Amino acid sequence: MVGVTAGLGYLIINSQYSFLTPQMYFGIIGITVIGLAFNAVLEALERRFMRRKAPVTT
Repeated sequence: MVGVTAGLGYLIINSQYSFLTPQMYFGIIGITVIGLAFNAVLEALERRFMRRKAPVTT
């Protein structure tokens, strides 16, 4: 987020310095939603491809 000139990170930093609190929180919520969605996709892929096998007993 440091040194950017576009994107959500820029929106958050620019809004913070300009005292545009609603826009800043919109950016924070946007990043949160994207992160949660990406995490859900990765968890679904993990469940699909990394099925656990039954433990081996001797």
